[in-house]
Amino acid sequence: VTDRTITDRDELFAELEEIRERGYAVGRGEAVEGLTSVAAAVESADRVFGAVTVVGPTHRFGSDRVNEELPETVLGAANALELNITY
Repeated sequence: VTDRTITDRDELFAELEEIRERGYAVGRGEAVEGLTSVAAAVESADRVFGAVTVVGPTHRFGSDRVNEELPETVLGAANALELNITY
């Protein structure tokens, strides 16, 4: 879709493994140029119910926000939803 879209199978699986390890995904213009996103799955009892995602213009998402602030926020929101689903 864009110059940043992952089209190589091995690269895709490596990216998916990184996402599993850190617990959230970061999109940097792979789907739409100029947009950045941070997302985390909402899971309970080994079942995925959905995801929490923050999307915005890349120029407003500095590296500190994308690498620290937004993952913390998205993971916190996903965790709160998981607790509500579970209990």
